[in-house]
Amino acid sequence: PLSTALGEGLLPANFLTKRLSLRRRIVLLSSLGVFVVLGAMGAMGYLSVREMVDGSLRERLLLAQNVAGRLDYIMDQNLIRLQDVSFAPGFDLGDGQLDAERLALHSAYLNSIFTDGVFLTDERGTVILRQPYRSGSIGDDFSRYPHVKESLASGKPVISSLHTLAQSGDKVVTLLVPIKGWESRVLGLVGGDIDPTNSRFQDLLKAVKAGEGGYIDLIDDRGVVLASTMAGHVLEGSDHG
Repeated sequence: PLSTALGEGLLPANFLTKRLSLRRRIVLLSSLGVFVVLGAMGAMGYLSVREMVDGSLRERLLLAQNVAGRLDYIMDQNLIRLQDVSFAPGFDLGDGQLDAERLALHSAYLNSIFTDGVFLTDERGTVILRQPYRSGSIGDDFSRYPHVKESLASGKPVISSLHTLAQSGDKVVTLLVPIKGWESRVLGLVGGDIDPTNSRFQDLLKAVKAGEGGYIDLIDDRGVVLASTMAGHVLEGSDHG
């Protein structure tokens, strides 16, 4: 009777203990399962967002590279137009006649992006012709400008940063091509000025689709915005003049 009574008292206790232990295990395993599922979903979500961001960055990088390539091509083509001036029929800085040079400059102006005009200097950087003609421009000493000094000294084409013309106060970017004679001696420069605010120049980026919330800025080596798909950005950072 005694052993039977003890057995009857112990069985329910062991049974309840085992049930509680099993329940804890089930709850623990269930919790772990939920955490694993949530962790996997979080990781998948993070990877998905990361892939979307990386894809967007790749698209924007490709777009920037395409735009840069297009602008490089346009600049190269306009440098060639300046170079062609010295190969025009009758062009000769040493003959004392400027009719052929004037005609060549006029043609370059009409068929280029040089919205602020084109000019011709002698070997000292003094302006001898300008198209379209601007009063007081002939005889102007352009050797004061660093890009003119550089091109005269190096004998190489130069694209300037944004700078201010002393005579007119216009902010322009200038492209220069040296004119060379015997033994590659620099006889002068032919140059063209681009007004960044002119619609003909800004149209270079108008056809570009930057995507929702995006924009494209073209800046010079001093951080000045020369062209942009956002009109209000043009000439930002130009306080240095």
